[in-house]
Amino acid sequence: MEIQYEFCENQFDTASLSQLYSEDFPWDGFSPIGGVRIAAHKVKTDKTEAFWPQDADWLIWEKNTNGVTRLCQMKGGRWSPIREVPRAPQTIVVDNDTETVHLFYDFAIDRADVDGSLRRLASLLKPPQPAP
Repeated sequence: MEIQYEFCENQFDTASLSQLYSEDFPWDGFSPIGGVRIAAHKVKTDKTEAFWPQDADWLIWEKNTNGVTRLCQMKGGRWSPIREVPRAPQTIVVDNDTETVHLFYDFAIDRADVDGSLRRLASLLKPPQPAP
């Protein structure tokens, strides 16, 4: 549901909410577990078999109670399932400087070694250096 929040500067303790748009979707047992806006971005991944719709505005991964993962897209304000996928990426990095979204399926941040994980992630994001 889209909601518009209006706040009047001279009335700090009053604000109003108004509904802009609402649509009922059947829950069908899936819940979102991650998503990323890809509109106007290149998408790179560490998995050659990874699939995503090229014209989507957003990619959303969902998982059901049985552990089945599916890929959804948001396109033109509409959320729709695409197909089942083996799994969702473990790490997503958005680089707005290069307008690139990186989907890492085989790399996750190790909570016991965040500093080391971020160093490894930085090395994965470095562009390949040309041979001398």
